[in-house]
Amino acid sequence: MEPIPQHAVFEFPNVEISSDFDSGNIAKAEQFEDRWFLLWTGPDGMGTGGENSCRTWFYFKVSTTSMASMKFTIKNLNMQCKLFKDGMKPVYKTENQDWERLACEIQTSQDNGNFEITFEHFFTQAVTFFAFTYPWSFSQHLDFIKDLKLTCDFSSIYFYAENMINTLEGRPCHMLTISNFNGILEKKEKKIQNLFPENEPRCAKFTGKKIIFISARVHPGELPGSHVMNGFLKFICSNDNRAGIMRDLFVFKVIPILNPDGVFRGYYRTDTKGANLNRYYTSPSLTNHPTIYATKELFNYYQKVSEVFLYVDLHGHASKKGCFVYGNYLEFKDQIETCLFAKIMAMNCINFDFLGSNFTESNMRASDKRDGLSKEGSGRVAFYKQTNIIRCYTLECNYNTGRVINTIASPEDDVTDNSSSIYSSGHPRYTVKIFEDVGRAIAITALDMVGGNPKSRISNLQDIKVEVAAYIASLIPFRFDPAIKKASKSIADLDNYFYEKNREENKKPPRPEKKPLISRNRSDGKREDSSSKDNYIAVKDESLVIPPIGRRERKSEPLKDKLKDTSKEPVKDVRRFSSKEKGSETKGVAVVQIKEIVFAPQTKESSSQRGRSMNKRISRKIITHSSSLNQRKIDS
Repeated sequence: MEPIPQHAVFEFPNVEISSDFDSGNIAKAEQFEDRWFLLWTGPDGMGTGGENSCRTWFYFKVSTTSMASMKFTIKNLNMQCKLFKDGMKPVYKTENQDWERLACEIQTSQDNGNFEITFEHFFTQAVTFFAFTYPWSFSQHLDFIKDLKLTCDFSSIYFYAENMINTLEGRPCHMLTISNFNGILEKKEKKIQNLFPENEPRCAKFTGKKIIFISARVHPGELPGSHVMNGFLKFICSNDNRAGIMRDLFVFKVIPILNPDGVFRGYYRTDTKGANLNRYYTSPSLTNHPTIYATKELFNYYQKVSEVFLYVDLHGHASKKGCFVYGNYLEFKDQIETCLFAKIMAMNCINFDFLGSNFTESNMRASDKRDGLSKEGSGRVAFYKQTNIIRCYTLECNYNTGRVINTIASPEDDVTDNSSSIYSSGHPRYTVKIFEDVGRAIAITALDMVGGNPKSRISNLQDIKVEVAAYIASLIPFRFDPAIKKASKSIADLDNYFYEKNREENKKPPRPEKKPLISRNRSDGKREDSSSKDNYIAVKDESLVIPPIGRRERKSEPLKDKLKDTSKEPVKDVRRFSSKEKGSETKGVAVVQIKEIVFAPQTKESSSQRGRSMNKRISRKIITHSSSLNQRKIDS
């Protein structure tokens, strides 16, 4: 393997600066003054065709024989002005202590479009590490898995780690399976094609349990995600009575690091090819995005065989304060259920911001400013649209601090007690313990949602649903529906509203049967499989089939002759046709008298484009053929 530019060593008199280790990143260093060093972090993909502008993560160690103060300036960071304006400080560590935030003031400046920070540190030991935030390297991840397995083996907890697929650089991407032994079968899970490259037995199969699916570090520099993940894993593998109940009810499928190559190399956001992997869940490539490909395959498999109850992808956030979730925009009934998770999280987690969470439609299809890719390709949106699982979330934690301090009933430790010294000065600077508490709250909240928590902070789940419904009824577009506003006053009103809605739905005529149509409608020109869900037309009546019309036929044979033997009843079938003549292809739509036009998508479009297209098609006026029976076309 070629040397990694971000992993480097720089020698100066009495000082060595090194980033030549797992997750390290300093690509250049210069001595500016006697005890002042200028440092440059390496961008993601540095020196490759995938090099891009992501430059925020730094991680290095300083070895010195001089116990004195030294100054460091990181020269070329992305514009993290807001983060540092709010008091963000990097962290440091010596060999005999845990990571802490720097005590000194952080000076910030801008130079030629780059953001710079300068800090000064007094050295008390020979080796000191510095990082943008609390690190969690790939090697730490491997050691943590080993420790978890020992803990679970000792406590008779089912724990199985397996390499679901190798990365582009050959590193393993692990999936953990955790549960209790009740419901376990002798039969193992099946081998899925292209996955699990190591010739090892698959994990055990369970019956009668739903799946909780958790992942993290698709963006390698978003370290809060790993610490939240670790808090979640520590809790579900603990001897806590609630954790035992959760293992009885669920099987946990956990992918701690989705981007092992990026983590090891010290990248901030992308993989070794410069790709933002959290935009490829819609159609990941086995060749280019192997870990996302494997994640999607496994997610769909578990939804089919067991049903996924909850999906959470863990991230870090640089601009928006707090810990919050991005959820999906759904119909009113499902919106209550998806927002309920966030509401209960705020009751279990002192730093979780319910009102800071976002469930809007616009946030499902927003595009990144950096690469223009849509959030429709994120795990949260793509998995919902593929499976209709309503509890799909992206959980974000700011690197620095938050906006709220909730009051938690029955606090369990100083992190959950807002009267403790942690919160005495207001919103605290986030620590590893605070991030881990968020992970613990995810597990407890899932248990609350199924009514299995013996120490629940919720006296009545139905009352919480009414609160959530009232909150949703105040938001666009729901607030424009007076029936929703009226229904959100009590659980009885809600039940009555949904009962009437169901009655209305049952009165509607059944939807037309979908028939597959083979056509070339992929962007690459290849033929779609006849069973593709993107390749249907709606058929209202099987009794009439309109034959294809080619160029010669249009000139020589009027449409009325083609239809002369048909009944006098209005034609109820609309068919696309395609005829080939001398190597050319003619396409069109024959339009006759109908009462309704219903087209399912026949081209590969994004979901937002598809929705707009469907609205245009369905809203068209009723078309009747004129006395001349001229052929008409409808734009599609």
